[in-house]
Amino acid sequence: MELIMAVTKKEDKAQVKAKIIKKQILADHSLKALWADDIQLALRDDDICFIRFSTHLPEGYYEQCRIMLSKKNIEKFVEVACEVLNYYPSPKQEKVTELPE
Repeated sequence: MELIMAVTKKEDKAQVKAKIIKKQILADHSLKALWADDIQLALRDDDICFIRFSTHLPEGYYEQCRIMLSKKNIEKFVEVACEVLNYYPSPKQEKVTELPE
């Protein structure tokens, strides 16, 4: 649950509590938690990102879940994931190969 509070110096605790806005996550507890070994991403021409989670089991390779998000939302997801993991990858540099003379 996220709490957002706006406070000025003149307000007392009762007034502050009245200003608290609560945002709740409406969770569906019947959903299963899935384990994924692989994540595959594909970006369409209309800036919709297709994400597929899959796992390797002794019986074979199984697709666990498919999700479609806008490019804007997936970029926000990546920013949050980097912040939570404290991992900020450096940009990949292009490989320049010189042809032999």
